[in-house]
Amino acid sequence: MSVPDAGRYLLHFDASSMRAGEGRLSGLQLDHFREEGGAFVCAEGETLEGTLPALTTDIRCAGETLLAYRGTRKTFTVLSNNRIYLVGATVLRVLEVTESSGGKSIMALCDDAIYLFSNVNVSTTK
Repeated sequence: MSVPDAGRYLLHFDASSMRAGEGRLSGLQLDHFREEGGAFVCAEGETLEGTLPALTTDIRCAGETLLAYRGTRKTFTVLSNNRIYLVGATVLRVLEVTESSGGKSIMALCDDAIYLFSNVNVSTTK
């Protein structure tokens, strides 16, 4: 049996539009399927990736990291370790960057600045 080609996708879910009027998302399930014998079958089974914090208004994916944005607090929470980062009011894009040392960081492009999330702190560049 051959393994199908893998792909990487940038995901952005605007939770406020998913539940119009409430602006809160209580849960989200993403399933990954592959084609086999002319039908779609589950590729890996279920794995819990994290629990969304209360008042989550937006979900972003950077590389393999899922982040929950809370607009009222202007924070991102990394779902894998619950680390919280303060960012600007309007988030334009979130992406994973590779540092010169080979390490990975997350960068959030906002209306007021560019925020770099590291393991120790948040540094801001305008």
